[in-house]
Amino acid sequence: MHELALMEEVRRIALAAAAAQGARRIHAVKLSVGRLSGVDPDALAFAFEVVMAGGLSAGRSWSWRWYPPCAGARPAMRTSSRWM
Repeated sequence: MHELALMEEVRRIALAAAAAQGARRIHAVKLSVGRLSGVDPDALAFAFEVVMAGGLSAGRSWSWRWYPPCAGARPAMRTSSRWM
């Protein structure tokens, strides 16, 4: 069940961000998940409740957005505003 490992990493990132900002509590967590990621929504919800119980993350809400699969390449990022 890799959802548990994913949520443990989400918690680590959220706690680090909270500490960096001097927060006393985490109020919400928002995730974006690709539909082809292999993540089970029910297992993800369960893992969230288990991992986020207690501490700064107690009593928080969470939401996630599923992204549909897409094919093709993204346009290359340009490092200059001028074309050569």
